[in-house]
Amino acid sequence: MTDYLDLRWHGPARRMNAALAALPPAAVQAGPRVLDGIAYVLRRESEARPLPDGLEVTGAELSAAIVGVIA
Repeated sequence: MTDYLDLRWHGPARRMNAALAALPPAAVQAGPRVLDGIAYVLRRESEARPLPDGLEVTGAELSAAIVGVIA
């Protein structure tokens, strides 16, 4: 059984798009969803990923409200 990590990030839409383009496909991804120029994404990964430059970690509750949850 594989353990997964849920990565919740937010930041400027252009930085999010660049960061996601540089990463391999996620096991599952919700978003990015852009609100007022800020992009939010939830990625389920099989390994840890460093936080991309220009992005910040999103709290679990805010992430669930904006992009939902992955069962």
